[in-house]
Amino acid sequence: MGLVAVATVASLSLSAVAPVSALSPKLPISRVAQIETHAASVTNPTAQTISSATSKRLRKVVRYALSKVGGRYSTGGTGPRSFDCSGLTMMAYRQIGVEIPHYSVFQWNQTRHVSRSKLRPGDLVFFFKGIRHVGLYIGGGRFVHAANHRAGVTISSLSEWYYVKRLTGFGRVVS
Repeated sequence: MGLVAVATVASLSLSAVAPVSALSPKLPISRVAQIETHAASVTNPTAQTISSATSKRLRKVVRYALSKVGGRYSTGGTGPRSFDCSGLTMMAYRQIGVEIPHYSVFQWNQTRHVSRSKLRPGDLVFFFKGIRHVGLYIGGGRFVHAANHRAGVTISSLSEWYYVKRLTGFGRVVS
């Protein structure tokens, strides 16, 4: 409870105005759109400037994933009510007509790897040796992912000890 998701990259800004726990899988896209605001006071000095066409597409990807927060985890799940980690990222990108495979290691192999300093919302975040988990970066050092059966779809921080120890790398989906 009490966590607030904040993300900003150039013209792409997401700032949750409600606690993350208030988001649910039944959250209508119109409510997710309310979450999206321009947070002028929050900046990412290492963020890349991205075109408005790209940022619009990435906002749609991020909005879809955020709308699933609170949903259940299901091994092999691809939605609409339950997901596994790669099923969530696959379906988020499908919203803009981009097909990526359903397994995290295949997603890793299909992305252009980027450094943390080049990370922007919409990039994929990979974990564990052998790439066994993936999430979608939303900015502000946070990512949305289908964590496990207990937590379901949730937002986590890259600075959480658990994820720091298991981080493998970052990938940009290129369409």
